[in-house]
Amino acid sequence: MESRERDQDLASASPLTNPRPFLLASLIAAVVGVSMPAAPGSVLSGIMVGPLVLGSLSAGGAVAIAPRCPTVLGLAGVAVLAMSFGFVRIEWDSAVLLLRILAVAAGVAAVVECWPRRVQRAFVSILIVLHFGGIFTAVTTTPPTPWLTSQLWTYFYRPYLQFMYLNNNYHFYAPEPGPTTLLWFCIEYQPNAGAKKWRWVKVPAFDERGRPIRPDGSRLWPNLEYVRRTSLAENVGSLGDAPPDLAMERRRLQAVRTRHIPMHPDMTTEEQFRPPEAMEQVNVWLSSCVRHLAYTYPHATKPQQQVMGIKVYAVIHSTLEPQQVALGMNPDDPTMYYPYYLGEYDKGGTLKPYTDAGATRPRPDPLLYWLIPIVRESIGPADRQVQGAESGRIKNYVYRHAGVADRGELP
Repeated sequence: MESRERDQDLASASPLTNPRPFLLASLIAAVVGVSMPAAPGSVLSGIMVGPLVLGSLSAGGAVAIAPRCPTVLGLAGVAVLAMSFGFVRIEWDSAVLLLRILAVAAGVAAVVECWPRRVQRAFVSILIVLHFGGIFTAVTTTPPTPWLTSQLWTYFYRPYLQFMYLNNNYHFYAPEPGPTTLLWFCIEYQPNAGAKKWRWVKVPAFDERGRPIRPDGSRLWPNLEYVRRTSLAENVGSLGDAPPDLAMERRRLQAVRTRHIPMHPDMTTEEQFRPPEAMEQVNVWLSSCVRHLAYTYPHATKPQQQVMGIKVYAVIHSTLEPQQVALGMNPDDPTMYYPYYLGEYDKGGTLKPYTDAGATRPRPDPLLYWLIPIVRESIGPADRQVQGAESGRIKNYVYRHAGVADRGELP
């Protein structure tokens, strides 16, 4: 009876308060978008985006007008689900995921609206309890983990928490804040009159006041773009702990003599070799990043100069230890940055083969996935306690490895 009265009220409403025109528009857009033949990247696929986006907005407008009407919710869910298949055909994966989540939410809401008010309240209360129960397990799964929390997280809550991205938020500073991962790119351009040309691009980057900026120096806005850049660096720079074999160690020690890039004096050999955890996935991400950089950041004064190669470094910015704080060390001291070399790519995003000077065929890069040290020279531990934690000349071997001039303590 209540549903019938609600439908009668909607039928007599004005056009801007009647969801039916919006529903009709979304259903028409769904039919047009799904039936239109289009291939990914074609002109027709670009045209197809228009009705799909407008139809999705129309479905949202209908729900905004009548959020408690089961008929409106159900039809809007059907329209949005149909439009998701249109986005499948043009390979817009994010839009597919978003629309299907909204379709499921609309369908569940339509069913719930048909229940008695008491049942609705009980259902919503259960959802709230389950949600905060999931947050509780996310908070308490850091070691030492209680047995019950571990079982609930493993067998019940994990898919939901990972889908909602709640695990990372509650583990980020627990039990201790971990180091931050950055990406440094050295873009080398075609030489001009025999002079080598290059530029550094850092992700994320900051100005002298600590505000996030784009590589061209402009301010980042909105902050969501900064968060995505940090997420990119964290995922691409997710380094593993696989120890090097004897051949890798031998090549690295040869590089100390031939390329004059020493091992880090305060770290073990195993700590200085860290290949990415998900190698294939990281290579795909890096390939995409490099293609974007080669296209987006041409030579500053001569954009016609071709990109010859892009060297990539995953940089772990470590936090200070208590004894370093006691010595008055700056948290942004250059020696707290640990760059690991991830390879050199061409402008098409392909990892370039390494060739030693004078070699006739490519060989494994002796420094690939190894730490390129940034250290202070000509000062010992005893002198450092007397002269200060940041005494001594900075020797940044990243510049030597990249083959560019040292223009400061950090790129």
